[in-house]
Amino acid sequence: MIAPPSFARAIGEPGYWARQSNLPGWAIFYGGTEYNQFKPIRPGDRFHIVDKYLGYQDKSRPGKIYKLYNHLSERSYLNDRDEVMVKAIGNEIMTVTYPGDVEKYQTNQYANRKRRRYTQKELDDLHRHYEDELDGKFRRGANIRYWMIQM
Repeated sequence: MIAPPSFARAIGEPGYWARQSNLPGWAIFYGGTEYNQFKPIRPGDRFHIVDKYLGYQDKSRPGKIYKLYNHLSERSYLNDRDEVMVKAIGNEIMTVTYPGDVEKYQTNQYANRKRRRYTQKELDDLHRHYEDELDGKFRRGANIRYWMIQM
């Protein structure tokens, strides 16, 4: 008997996550986790976890009210024989808005954008496609489907 690939998340939440700061203008968001499983987890396995800080990437763009950063970390799940069973790369997104900058960007950011208007033909095609989907026109039940699981 082996555990499912997502079991590592039950052992310990991935990543070296900073706590939400009480500083004004600071926000932290979950940005996803990539799991790599090297060996199967079996009943009776005991674990210890090692975190590693991988740094951050500045994703800021000029003209934005905030600075944008990706904070990366790695969590390794080792069994009682010190074998690396799973590694998880955690991505955390942080935005920082400096208090003095808020007033500079209070203008409507979307004032120059034009709303997309669909023609009646485009709407009819879209609705027909939905109806075809619901009617099973695109169903591939008899076709063999393939997928790849990376571990």
